[in-house]
Amino acid sequence: MSIEKDYVANVRNQLGDFPVWPPGDAIVPGDIGALEHGAFKRQASLLEIFPDLKLDLAQTPHQELTNFRSVGCFSTELKASGTAPTEGVVNANASITLNFGEAGGTVFDAVNCTDVFIKNLLQVRTYIDQHRDKWPEDSILAARVTMAEKFIVMISSAANASVDISGDAKALGAWNLANANVTTSHDRNVGYNRTGNGALLIGLYGYHFLGKRIKVLSATESGGVESDFEELPARDPSFD
Repeated sequence: MSIEKDYVANVRNQLGDFPVWPPGDAIVPGDIGALEHGAFKRQASLLEIFPDLKLDLAQTPHQELTNFRSVGCFSTELKASGTAPTEGVVNANASITLNFGEAGGTVFDAVNCTDVFIKNLLQVRTYIDQHRDKWPEDSILAARVTMAEKFIVMISSAANASVDISGDAKALGAWNLANANVTTSHDRNVGYNRTGNGALLIGLYGYHFLGKRIKVLSATESGGVESDFEELPARDPSFD
């Protein structure tokens, strides 16, 4: 598998959301695109298709999990160092070596995440249904985007990959690798190592039919059968 496919599979399995690729790409609610190997790729915006449609956006703190290590990722013993206590405060740093047990192993961490979403989504869905003949073939809508103040994503390209990580001991002990006081160095066979901010996860809506296999449909493929514009489940293997 490619680095992108490994990342997409791990994010969808671990977090139950569709990922943005590359992480931090400029995606916002109201963007329209397509799924490529399970990742959202922007093609246009909803307002380009329906200029008379009004979008009401809102935001809320993201409450779900925002970090994971895929199977086979492990670290060496936490090695701590620090200054002597001053008025009961210890300034401790630490270092670890993160090892990847297999190619495609993924480490993901994000801090201070916010969900930006279409507040009037029901109105938007109804409008799209009423103008379905103008809906771009096979397209899907980004209805919610999870934005991170800071994230780190690392993906191994070989089974013996590793990277040295150092910084705040408390953050490392909790695996908060996106902490501002944590840095990486001396990576070996880490095929992808990116730190940044911006869009990471997306809630998507599109036309599909009910059944064992869910598929995004165009207006012409629906055969005139009534179909709702509904949320697409990220863990469904139909979107691989």
